[in-house]
Amino acid sequence: MNLNRFLRETREASQVNIWMLFGNMFLTLVVLALGLRMAIFNERVVLVPASIPTKMTVGWDSASSDYYQSVGMTAAMLIGNITPSNTDFVIKTLSGLLEPSVYAPVRRRIEGMAKDPLFRNAAVSNSFSPSRALFEAETGKVFVVGDLTVRSAAGTPSKQVVTYEFGIVINNGVPVITSLDSYESEKPRTLAWKNENPGWQNKEEILK
Repeated sequence: MNLNRFLRETREASQVNIWMLFGNMFLTLVVLALGLRMAIFNERVVLVPASIPTKMTVGWDSASSDYYQSVGMTAAMLIGNITPSNTDFVIKTLSGLLEPSVYAPVRRRIEGMAKDPLFRNAAVSNSFSPSRALFEAETGKVFVVGDLTVRSAAGTPSKQVVTYEFGIVINNGVPVITSLDSYESEKPRTLAWKNENPGWQNKEEILK
């Protein structure tokens, strides 16, 4: 047995083991650093489709204002553009956006429209054209304002300015609509508007 060769190979093996130990420690630190960053920031960058002119970010429980507005615009376009031929599609798509307690009454209303002979046979359709969207960070609400046109095969189209109001939260990186309202007005009911119009809820009750 060559003792010198054995000692040399033993030293080389020890050096390799030491370098591997340092390498594993370095990789462990990198993994821990990445895990800590994800735990602290919880943010993902959302790729921007060609139709959206700005970058949007979304985390586990929050997002940029542009992202909230895009969710509200999507929901408003679905609800505001219902025809006899797309009710099933609208119901299915909204199921992934609306909280169950909000989705149930909306689904019943759309299904009721689909079964209405006047809506189905007279080829009635709604067309919504948004003009602006606003995100209110204090309440987590998105307001989408635009023109809603109701058309039928026999009648003249009727147009009105409406506002769709959505309460939106980010749950584990997924947007969820927790409240939904719509009203005929070009002025969104923001906190500032409510402060300027005290008693607005009572006035609505009188008009109903």
